[in-house]
Amino acid sequence: MSSPKYKIYRVETHLGLQDPLMGPGTRYHNTLFINTSPSGSGRTIQVIGTISDLNGMTFQEEASPAPESSDAFHQKYYLGQIRSEDYEQVVTLLRAIDPPPRQRVFDTKTLRYVKCKPDGTTYTEGEEEREYWKCTEWTLQRAVPALFGSGLLDTTSIS
Repeated sequence: MSSPKYKIYRVETHLGLQDPLMGPGTRYHNTLFINTSPSGSGRTIQVIGTISDLNGMTFQEEASPAPESSDAFHQKYYLGQIRSEDYEQVVTLLRAIDPPPRQRVFDTKTLRYVKCKPDGTTYTEGEEEREYWKCTEWTLQRAVPALFGSGLLDTTSIS
C-alpha cells in the first residue's frame, strides 16, 4: 500500500498595506501551503516579520485552514505533491534556507527608512546597494527552486 500524498501550493494573499519602498505594482504575501487533510487544511510555511527588524524576517511553519477560507486569499498555484513521510524532510529543507535579513534602518537625520546591510550599517556613497527581498523573493527565488531540486516533489501530476 502506498503512503498518502500531500499537495503543495504556492499561495498569494493580499497585503494589508503595500510597501512604498518596493516599487510600483501590487505585491502579495507569498507562502507555501501543504494540504495535509481531506478537509482542505494543512500546514503553511513562510517567512514573517519585516526587513526593518533587527534580525530581519523569520521562518515559520504552522497549522492553517485551507487558504481559500481567508479573506486575504488572492490565488494559489499547484506545485506538485510529496509523500506524507517526506513532510519533515521538506520542512528541514526549507528551514535551512536563510530568511531575508535586516535590509532597512530608520535614518534619524532624514526621518525616513534607508537601505542597510544586515548588520544595520548604511551603504556608503558609491557602494552597490542590494535590492530588497522579502517573502515573495524567498518563496519564488529560493524555496520553490529548492523544492523542485530536492527530488522530494512529484510534479508528474501537474498538467
